[in-house]
Parts: sequence; C-alpha cells; structure tokens
Amino acid sequence: MLIAAGAAATAVVVGLVAWMVVQFNDRTAATPTTTPGPIAYGSALTSVVRPSGKKGGTVRLASAAGLDSTDPADMYTTQAWNMVRLYGRALTMFKPAPGAAGTRIVPDLAESLGKPSDGGRTWTYTLRRGLKFADGTPITSADVAYAVLRSMDSGFEQGTSYFDLMLDLPAGYEGPYKSPAAVTTSAIETPDDRTIVFHLKEPFATFDHVVQLPETIPVPKAKDTRGGYALDVVASGPYRFARVAENSVVLERNPHWSADSDPNRTALPDRFELTYGMDAVQAAGRLKAGEAEVGPVLPDGEIAAVLGDPARKAEADAPITTVRVLAINPQVPPFDRPDCRRAVVRALDLKAVRAADLPLTDEVPTSLVPPTVPGQHPAVPGLTPDGDPAAARQDLAKCGRPGGFPAKYVYRDLPQEAAVAQAVRTALGEVGIDVSLEAAPVAEFHQSKGGSPEYLRKNQVGLIAKSWIYDWPDPYSFLPEMVDSRRIREKDYSFNVSVRLPTVDAVLDRATSRLDPRIRAALWAEAERRVAGEAVLVPLTWRRSLLLRGAGASNLHVSPIYADYDLTTIGVTTGS
Repeated sequence: MLIAAGAAATAVVVGLVAWMVVQFNDRTAATPTTTPGPIAYGSALTSVVRPSGKKGGTVRLASAAGLDSTDPADMYTTQAWNMVRLYGRALTMFKPAPGAAGTRIVPDLAESLGKPSDGGRTWTYTLRRGLKFADGTPITSADVAYAVLRSMDSGFEQGTSYFDLMLDLPAGYEGPYKSPAAVTTSAIETPDDRTIVFHLKEPFATFDHVVQLPETIPVPKAKDTRGGYALDVVASGPYRFARVAENSVVLERNPHWSADSDPNRTALPDRFELTYGMDAVQAAGRLKAGEAEVGPVLPDGEIAAVLGDPARKAEADAPITTVRVLAINPQVPPFDRPDCRRAVVRALDLKAVRAADLPLTDEVPTSLVPPTVPGQHPAVPGLTPDGDPAAARQDLAKCGRPGGFPAKYVYRDLPQEAAVAQAVRTALGEVGIDVSLEAAPVAEFHQSKGGSPEYLRKNQVGLIAKSWIYDWPDPYSFLPEMVDSRRIREKDYSFNVSVRLPTVDAVLDRATSRLDPRIRAALWAEAERRVAGEAVLVPLTWRRSLLLRGAGASNLHVSPIYADYDLTTIGVTTGS
C-alpha cells in the first residue's frame, strides 16, 4: 500500500473497513429503503436503523478520539474522514450505505467515475454542473488541482502520500507554497473548468479509490491561508463552519449546497456539534444520558455491562477495526524450514487467542485477508479454530525438531497484545515450542525492534506481532505493504518483516495494473494463496470495537469504511 511515511513508521495506519462490493442505485442512501424489523445486536452494520427522512435538529457527537485536523490536506484518521464529508466533497466517495453497499465507490464532485487511458496511467474526471462553494463562487477543476498540489507541502504532516508517490510530478516538487514556479502539467491538467486529468507514473487500476481521499476536496487558491485554512475551510458540502477550535467543530447549513448535485448526502440535521478528544468514560456517559447522538468506541471496561444488558446490546454494533497477524520470520532458524513454520500454524489455538483479545463475536480467522475485503480469500493451510497439536508434532518431526525448539516472540507493550502473546505461547508450548516473550514499548517496537528486519535477524526473533488497519475496501489497501518484499526496509520501519517471495511481488504488480476487475480479483487471490502456503504470515484475530447508538439518532447505520456511524446520512428524532 502507498501510505504516508509517518503512518508506516508507527504502524498505526488508519485506514478503512469494508464489505463485499455490490451494485446499488445511486440514491439508496438518500432515500432509505430499509423497513423497521426486529432489532438485533449489530443490526446497523447491515441495515438502516430508525430510517427517517425528517429534516432539522442538531447531531451532537462525543468522541474520545483526537481530531488531527479540519484541513482536508492534513488528515489521516477515520473520525476526520467521516466528518470532512459533511463540509467537503471529493471527486468520488464511498457510498454512504450500510454493509456491502457501502463499499461501492461512486461519483461525488465528478459526474461519473474516472475514465482511464494509456493503460491506466491517465485518469480523466468531469465535474458536475452548477457546483458552488459556500461563498457562492463556482467550483472549478483548477480548485481541485490546487487542493491536490497543496497537500504535498511538508507542513501538512497528517495526510496521506498517495498523490505524492503516484503522480508524475517534477523532480523535487514540494507544493505550490515552496515550488510556486514549478510546471505541474506532467501530473495534473485542467483543460477547462470542468475537466481534470491526472497523469500517473505507473498504471493503477483503482485510481477512483484514491481520488475519494480528502486531498481532492476543492480549495480556492485565493482563500488559502495555508496553516490557518483549517480554521476557515471554504465548504463544498452541505455544511459550513459555524465555529471551529481544537477538537471541536460546529457546522451549520451551507446555503449554496444543492441536493440536485449531490445524490449521496441526506443533509437531514440543521446543525452538527462535534467534540473530539474527550475522556472515553465521560464521552460514553454523555451518550447514555441522551446528551449525544453519536458516542465513542466504548471503553473496554464498559463492554461486559453493555453486552450483558439485552436492551443495551440491542442498540450496539461491533464493526471490524483491526486485523492482528503473526509474522513468522524465515531468516531465523529453524523458521527457515517451511515445516517448522507450519508447525506453528497448526499449533495455534485461535479460540484461545480470540478469548484473550476482547472478543465481541465467535468468529476466528480462516484467511490472511478478512471477508470484509472484497474478493476470494484462500484459507491458510493447517489453521484451525482449536489448533491441531498432533499435526503440529508431525510437522516438527519433518523439519528435524521432533522435541520442539525455543523461539523469541516480540510484541507491543499493550494489554491486549500481551494477552494474545500469552495465548500463542501457551498453544505453542503444548507441542514443545518454548516461546520467550518480549514486550517492547510501542515507539521502540516500531522504530527499532518489531519493525526492523535487521534487529530481528541479529537477535534471532522468529515471531513478531503485527496489527493492520487498511485504508479502503480493496486488496490493494491490504496486501502490498504486508507482503511485497520490495517494501522491506532492513534498518528503518517495515511492516513486512517475513514475506520475501519474488513470485508474489510479480503477481502484485500485475494485480495493481489490470483494469479488468475479474482478472484483478483472480490475481489478488493468487498472491494471497501463495503467501498463505508459505506460512510466513498468519491471521490471529479480526478485532472489533463496540459502538452504542444514541437514543436521539435516526437514519443510522455503521459505515463499513470508517467503522463508525455514518455522519452523512444521520438524522435526529427531534427534527422539524
């Protein structure tokens, strides 16, 4: 995955959760078609709860997550990406709908999805007619191009690096502030006020997924105050800033937004009052007291009480947020022998691992990529819910270690990772693999231990805990950074520390560039199958978080992209 270098360095890559892609009418989200039925745990994951078209009222959000920025060029958290769509419109967007429909990419500012040419190196978009900023001025393709280029300034530390890395920019380009004289037509052209053309260095088949990022939200150059723009963003969506401060945003209606040009947003409330960075218990208290319509991810200490109360549980949802994997390092003996690696896979007791990782469902993983990512996901050979000690011992005998062997396991010094590591240690100990555990502080883990292949090799660390959150619902956003050997950085941070398969690298290149979705899907499945067969990267849990619906919220569903309630379609029961 092409991700921001800073995000890669922390391995807390904020990204996105998705369901299988299906075709839906463009107005599904704007006109809820879900009929009320029995409310069950998790119903807002796949349907609209309390469907309503009632306008008016105020949505109050109380979140424990910090807000990185309100500037579209400087954000890389799911809460910011969920929020920004209220006042900003990108070229495309993920359809605001529950479940599978919500993984479909649809036009937003653009009147259609991109038109590829030159084998996928060039992508052309045409803006809808009649688009206006909140100040009444027309939105043009030049405003979109300027927004993308300004996002490359090094002063914006939180955003992504997709455009920086993919566009065919002049050498050394640093954005319009630092490189004002640079000619950037090799990367972006705007032949007229409604047309924008992107030129890429290499073919990329799913560029429509890239241009849904907030970097394509238009910015009028004359109104850009660089660092101060976050306090006075010129809105292109249905809402505009009424007040903005650190971790606090109040939005009111944008009088120049037109529903006729926006088939995706319902714009039901009159106002949004969004508060971030709160104490988690305090934020949850506001939600439960009816003082907020959208609350935080529930603190771990409150989960048992919610799930133990049938009434509360019926108002709860648990989207997948993180995939935990175990890297098995083939550069450290005896894991250089495939059968020794397979012994680990067969010995794993995934039910015990799940129980240690704050389970919210009974599921255990079967494949490296979870079913929330579209496509065929081959099962990892030998991976079973309870583990198979007898088969693991057979593999140990095949690799010449019938009595087992010692192994080092490094993980981040976090409570749940420690519990998972202990569950892995217990399961492997049953077959004679004596695991010694090392808990590393989070920053140290990423900078010099769990993310450094050189350190792992020198210190003979064979087992490494990893966690992944993907940016959007496509195998491209999951597999390359995890399994492409060319992305291994021996001394600097590297997510991939165990997969070194040139044949897989070649398949990834083909999958990334193929425009035919059927061919592309088959290639992604082939890459995943080859990695699974080598037993160098093993899924441990598909981790979920727990959300609770606010009593005053209507037209509510969980976005499969942001793993939270979708702000673009929400309403309130007290509306006009």
